[in-house]
Amino acid sequence: MARQNSIQTPLGDATADDNRDWTKNVDFSQFAEGPVILTVESEGITAPDVTATYDPTDPASNATAPASGSGTLSITWEASDATSGVSFTELWYKPPGGIWNNTGYSRTGTSGVFYYAASQGDGTYYFATRSVDRAGNWEIVPLHDGDCSVVYTSESGRGEGNGGCFIDTAMSTSINF
Repeated sequence: MARQNSIQTPLGDATADDNRDWTKNVDFSQFAEGPVILTVESEGITAPDVTATYDPTDPASNATAPASGSGTLSITWEASDATSGVSFTELWYKPPGGIWNNTGYSRTGTSGVFYYAASQGDGTYYFATRSVDRAGNWEIVPLHDGDCSVVYTSESGRGEGNGGCFIDTAMSTSINF
């Protein structure tokens, strides 16, 4: 079987530490992303192959949400990384007039739903996801308006006592005047 991404690099005058461990930096940038097999040979002895993945590319993820909501918000997400796979995905948010924050929620897999309870009152909340792949590459921290936004209205601000009217289908169908 022919090996792809093949390179031969002499170790040179490397020195080992007290545990007989040593390191050698190898530039893989000339290769395509994907599987790499590392073989170490020294003085006629060949160590067992080590299989790894060369993956310098960040994963990609995206969040979607309803345009408006109240109570606990459902933020749907998807993530992908074709080379090494997605390790996990975090949910980030930006409250009304605020800055981007990590919610502390993370999920494994490539899709799912985050549930978020608005923490800073009524207004527009922005959401984004940030994934890391199995090679340790992170997506950038969310910028600007992120992936999606939700105009959040608290239950108490939805018509009770202020002359408004609404139809609430979250708990049961009702009309309040």
